[in-house]
Amino acid sequence: KLSKDSLQRIRDSCIKCGFRTGQNIYGKGDPVAGIYIIIKGMVEDTLAIDCKKTLGVGSIVSFANVVKSDGKSLTNLNCISDCMTYLVPRDVMMSIAEEDRNFQYYIYRNALDYYLRIYGEIGYNQKLNDNMISILVHSSEMVTKQAGELLSVDGGGFHYRGSLKPVPAETYMDSNRDRGDFNNSKVSAEDGEPTTPVS
Repeated sequence: KLSKDSLQRIRDSCIKCGFRTGQNIYGKGDPVAGIYIIIKGMVEDTLAIDCKKTLGVGSIVSFANVVKSDGKSLTNLNCISDCMTYLVPRDVMMSIAEEDRNFQYYIYRNALDYYLRIYGEIGYNQKLNDNMISILVHSSEMVTKQAGELLSVDGGGFHYRGSLKPVPAETYMDSNRDRGDFNNSKVSAEDGEPTTPVS
């Protein structure tokens, strides 16, 4: 639940935007303006050639775009029935997320749904259905690592924002010999971005 101050910042910053049926709201690769809260009509979000989401009143499009580090849209959004939306700027959303850990987790977990629909087949060697995606999203945990910290990936996968580099097994084994931990699946965060493992 957002604080009264955070809610007021969202109210003060949001912009009312209307779109006509057939109008493109944004395309893949376009700069991300923020999230769109649909208050009237319907939109269709194209994640991939064979993956589209139809969204109506009350839907939020899309946290996956907001958290992308390059600031470019991941999907293509079209209005399919005259709609009215509130646009909340990206910088406002990310600023609130930095201050509120629970909200940060909420937006990254929602973004994970999109990323699994787009890239899940690559990571899991199969097309993920809605039930599998829901299980993965709701069982995920969020871990934030600073530059240079180790990230252990044991028995699961991860979706991350930022960059990672492999840590040589001998380096990790030498530094952890006293603990008897010789797991080779270690990576190091290079730029301190949030990292969300998926169990």
